[in-house]
Parts: sequence; C-alpha cells; structure tokens
Amino acid sequence: MDSNSTDIIIVAGGNSLRDFDFKKLQDKIVIAINESIHFVPFAPYFFACDRDFFTKKCMVNGCEDHKEVFKKYNGIAISRNGPAMTLKYNPPLPANSGLIALQFAIDLKPDRIFLLGYDMKRTKYAHFYDIIPIAYQNYFKVIIPRFDLLKYDCKIYNVTNDSALECFEKMSFKDFDIILNEK
Repeated sequence: MDSNSTDIIIVAGGNSLRDFDFKKLQDKIVIAINESIHFVPFAPYFFACDRDFFTKKCMVNGCEDHKEVFKKYNGIAISRNGPAMTLKYNPPLPANSGLIALQFAIDLKPDRIFLLGYDMKRTKYAHFYDIIPIAYQNYFKVIIPRFDLLKYDCKIYNVTNDSALECFEKMSFKDFDIILNEK
C-alpha cells in the first residue's frame, strides 16, 4: 500500500474469504472480527461484539474457548460482553460486529478502508471458517440498512464482488492484490 496513505483492512467472516491468503495482510493495519482472529492473529485490533461470542462454541477447528483467545491476543481487543476494552459504540440490537468495527475504523480517519468478507448473506455456510451448514436467516435484512446510515470522509471499498452490501464501491480481489503490493 502507498506509504503516504493510511489504509485499514477489516476482515469479517463471509464465504468470499474461503480461499484467501491472509498472510498477505501481515504488516498492514487490520481489524479482525470474531473468529477471523484465528486467521489474522497479527491484527492490531480485534472486535468481538456479537452478544453471544463468549458463550457460543468456537466455529474454528481446534479452537479453544473464546475467552482464552482474548487472553492470548496482544493487540487492542474490543467486545460488547467479554474480557476486553469497554465498547464505545453500542448500537441497538441486533448489532453486527462488522458494522461496529467499520464505525471504529472511520473514527481512526484513514484515507481508505477495505472490507473483506462482508458478504452479508447466507449461503451453504454462514462464514468461511464454518464446517457445519447453517440455515438462512433474515438477520442481514435488518443489518444492511444500518450501513447506509454511516457518515464518513474516507473511501470505503467492499472487496467482495458477490456481496449483498451495495452501499460501498466494489473491488475485486485481483485489484485489491495490486493495492496490497503498492510501495
């Protein structure tokens, strides 16, 4: 990425990341959301704002208890109901960790924000790390309109061509790779 710009990459859990090489994000400003922390443990920020994150079973093979993940994490951890920093953003329920993380990123005033895994729809699996199929829910029909309400001065790209979230400019993974390799 351009050394004169400030870019933030938010890694959510959408199926579009199933074959993504997360090592490419090393040394970037990354915000990990929920179980994506297992794939980007180097992220300086970690959001787990789903109400049941600390009570539900971890969906990643070989994962220990979520509270143990927080104990081992060395960056800034932010959660709604867990052993982490107090959550400044407390939107009405149902809340979405991706929405809260994006608001946090906007407040950091970057030049660009790249959204990875913001598919915002249910397919065979709800997330790229799922091993058990999950039935479709109407959850995203409630959450998606809330993204339209965000106020921001930076450029936001949704690096998910097949996303149901239409309010941000779409970018292909190929074009994102070019940006990642900018000097």
